[in-house]
Amino acid sequence: MGIFDTGKKSGVSGIIETIIGQGAHLKGEIETKGSIRVDGVLDGSVTTEQEVIIGESAKVKGNVKGRQVIVAGEVNGNVSAKESVEIKKMGKVFGDISGNSLTVDEGASYKGKVTMGIAKEILEDSKDVFSDKVKEIIGL
Repeated sequence: MGIFDTGKKSGVSGIIETIIGQGAHLKGEIETKGSIRVDGVLDGSVTTEQEVIIGESAKVKGNVKGRQVIVAGEVNGNVSAKESVEIKKMGKVFGDISGNSLTVDEGASYKGKVTMGIAKEILEDSKDVFSDKVKEIIGL
Protein backbone atom coordinates (compact mmCIF):
# COMPACT_ATOMS: atom_id res chain seq x y z
CA MET A 1 0.00 0.00 0.00
CA GLY A 2 1.43 3.37 -1.08
CA ILE A 3 1.51 6.62 0.83
CA PHE A 4 -1.65 7.94 -0.89
CA ASP A 5 -3.65 4.70 -0.83
CA THR A 6 -6.61 5.07 1.49
CA GLY A 7 -7.12 1.36 1.88
CA LYS A 8 -10.82 2.07 2.37
CA LYS A 9 -13.15 -0.31 0.65
CA SER A 10 -16.57 0.57 -0.62
CA GLY A 11 -19.54 -1.67 -0.10
CA VAL A 12 -20.11 -2.44 -3.77
CA SER A 13 -17.25 -1.80 -6.17
CA GLY A 14 -14.04 -2.22 -4.18
CA ILE A 15 -11.55 0.56 -3.48
CA ILE A 16 -12.71 4.15 -3.00
CA GLU A 17 -10.46 6.28 -5.20
CA THR A 18 -11.57 9.75 -4.03
CA ILE A 19 -12.43 10.84 -0.48
CA ILE A 20 -13.69 14.27 0.59
CA GLY A 21 -12.91 14.29 4.32
CA GLN A 22 -15.21 15.32 7.14
CA GLY A 23 -13.48 18.66 7.69
CA ALA A 24 -13.43 19.63 4.00
CA HIS A 25 -15.70 22.24 2.40
CA LEU A 26 -15.52 22.30 -1.40
CA LYS A 27 -17.24 24.33 -4.10
CA GLY A 28 -17.45 23.08 -7.67
CA GLU A 29 -18.21 20.02 -9.73
CA ILE A 30 -16.47 16.71 -9.18
CA GLU A 31 -16.19 14.29 -12.11
CA THR A 32 -14.31 11.02 -11.78
CA LYS A 33 -14.35 7.52 -13.22
CA GLY A 34 -13.75 5.75 -9.90
CA SER A 35 -15.68 5.45 -6.65
CA ILE A 36 -16.00 8.52 -4.43
CA ARG A 37 -16.92 9.07 -0.81
CA VAL A 38 -18.02 12.46 0.53
CA ASP A 39 -17.89 13.05 4.29
CA GLY A 40 -17.54 16.85 4.22
CA VAL A 41 -19.55 19.68 2.67
CA LEU A 42 -19.78 19.98 -1.10
CA ASP A 43 -21.46 22.88 -2.90
CA GLY A 44 -21.61 21.32 -6.35
CA SER A 45 -22.36 18.15 -8.23
CA VAL A 46 -20.76 14.70 -8.15
CA THR A 47 -20.59 12.53 -11.27
CA THR A 48 -18.86 9.17 -11.58
CA GLU A 49 -19.08 5.92 -13.51
CA GLN A 50 -18.82 3.99 -10.26
CA GLU A 51 -20.16 4.22 -6.72
CA VAL A 52 -20.94 7.42 -4.79
CA ILE A 53 -21.12 7.25 -1.00
CA ILE A 54 -22.49 10.25 0.87
CA GLY A 55 -21.33 9.66 4.45
CA GLU A 56 -23.34 10.44 7.60
CA SER A 57 -21.59 13.78 8.20
CA ALA A 58 -21.81 14.88 4.53
CA LYS A 59 -23.91 17.68 3.08
CA VAL A 60 -24.09 17.95 -0.69
CA LYS A 61 -25.82 20.88 -2.41
CA GLY A 62 -25.92 19.62 -5.98
CA ASN A 63 -26.82 16.66 -8.14
CA VAL A 64 -25.28 13.23 -7.50
CA LYS A 65 -24.87 10.72 -10.32
CA GLY A 66 -23.19 7.31 -10.37
CA ARG A 67 -23.59 3.62 -11.02
CA GLN A 68 -24.67 3.09 -7.40
CA VAL A 69 -25.46 5.89 -4.96
CA ILE A 70 -25.58 5.40 -1.18
CA VAL A 71 -26.81 8.32 0.91
CA ALA A 72 -26.22 8.28 4.67
CA GLY A 73 -25.91 12.09 4.96
CA GLU A 74 -27.83 14.87 3.22
CA VAL A 75 -28.25 15.66 -0.48
CA ASN A 76 -30.03 18.80 -1.68
CA GLY A 77 -30.24 17.94 -5.37
CA ASN A 78 -31.26 15.15 -7.70
CA VAL A 79 -29.84 11.65 -7.23
CA SER A 80 -29.46 9.45 -10.31
CA ALA A 81 -28.01 5.94 -10.54
CA LYS A 82 -27.56 3.56 -13.46
CA GLU A 83 -28.20 0.70 -11.04
CA SER A 84 -29.28 1.38 -7.46
CA VAL A 85 -29.98 4.15 -4.97
CA GLU A 86 -29.89 3.41 -1.25
CA ILE A 87 -30.90 5.87 1.46
CA LYS A 88 -29.56 4.79 4.83
CA LYS A 89 -31.22 5.25 8.23
CA MET A 90 -30.10 8.87 8.77
CA GLY A 91 -29.97 9.76 5.06
CA LYS A 92 -31.93 12.66 3.57
CA VAL A 93 -32.56 13.48 -0.08
CA PHE A 94 -34.30 16.70 -1.12
CA GLY A 95 -34.63 16.20 -4.86
CA ASP A 96 -35.73 13.73 -7.50
CA ILE A 97 -34.41 10.15 -7.40
CA SER A 98 -33.95 7.87 -10.40
CA GLY A 99 -32.39 4.45 -10.90
CA ASN A 100 -33.22 0.81 -11.48
CA SER A 101 -33.85 0.10 -7.79
CA LEU A 102 -34.39 2.09 -4.60
CA THR A 103 -33.85 0.97 -1.01
CA VAL A 104 -34.98 3.28 1.80
CA ASP A 105 -34.04 2.27 5.34
CA GLU A 106 -36.43 2.95 8.20
CA GLY A 107 -35.74 6.46 9.50
CA ALA A 108 -34.48 7.76 6.13
CA SER A 109 -36.30 10.57 4.35
CA TYR A 110 -36.68 12.05 0.89
CA LYS A 111 -38.77 14.72 -0.78
CA GLY A 112 -39.08 14.60 -4.55
CA LYS A 113 -40.19 12.44 -7.43
CA VAL A 114 -39.00 8.86 -7.74
CA THR A 115 -38.53 7.30 -11.18
CA MET A 116 -37.40 3.66 -11.32
CA GLY A 117 -36.72 0.94 -13.87
CA ILE A 118 -38.01 1.30 -17.42
CA ALA A 119 -39.68 4.63 -16.57
CA LYS A 120 -36.19 6.08 -15.91
CA GLU A 121 -35.02 5.03 -19.38
CA ILE A 122 -38.12 6.53 -21.01
CA LEU A 123 -37.60 9.77 -19.07
CA GLU A 124 -33.94 10.00 -20.13
CA ASP A 125 -34.81 9.28 -23.78
CA SER A 126 -37.61 11.87 -23.80
CA LYS A 127 -35.35 14.70 -22.56
CA ASP A 128 -33.92 15.12 -26.07
CA VAL A 129 -37.35 15.11 -27.74
CA PHE A 130 -39.09 17.95 -25.89
CA SER A 131 -38.49 21.67 -26.22
CA ASP A 132 -37.15 23.62 -23.23
CA LYS A 133 -40.62 25.07 -22.56
CA VAL A 134 -42.27 21.62 -22.51
CA LYS A 135 -39.49 20.30 -20.23
CA GLU A 136 -40.15 23.19 -17.86
CA ILE A 137 -43.89 22.52 -17.81
CA ILE A 138 -43.60 18.78 -17.15
CA GLY A 139 -40.64 19.07 -14.76
CA LEU A 140 -37.76 17.57 -16.74
